[in-house]
Amino acid sequence: MSGQLLYSEWVRKPARAEYREAATIVAELLRGKDIAFWIQDTGKLGRVSEEELEFVIAELLPVAAASSLTRLARISTDETNMEKFRRLAGEAKAELNDSIQVRQFRTYREAVEWIEQRL
Repeated sequence: MSGQLLYSEWVRKPARAEYREAATIVAELLRGKDIAFWIQDTGKLGRVSEEELEFVIAELLPVAAASSLTRLARISTDETNMEKFRRLAGEAKAELNDSIQVRQFRTYREAVEWIEQRL
């Protein structure tokens, strides 16, 4: 399988503008690079409002669907964020092409093992 791995990690809770800027940066990377796998570590992100999650999904969904992305592994230990993400991602799944799989994990190791299944 060709394609690169993108790893992103929140090292602290961002301000609203930083959170939105990060979505724009990732969208640019997905457009400009051959990224097949993305591990997104949100362990230190803190609580995210539904409005912000909706913004990020709306910003990234069309770009991801048109990109070479095949797997997105999201690491989170916050139950509230995990539930919000599951619900919003489920609603958005109809817009994603079938070649992109999205899963949530509690640890980096679990996410990597899932990504490695495609290599």
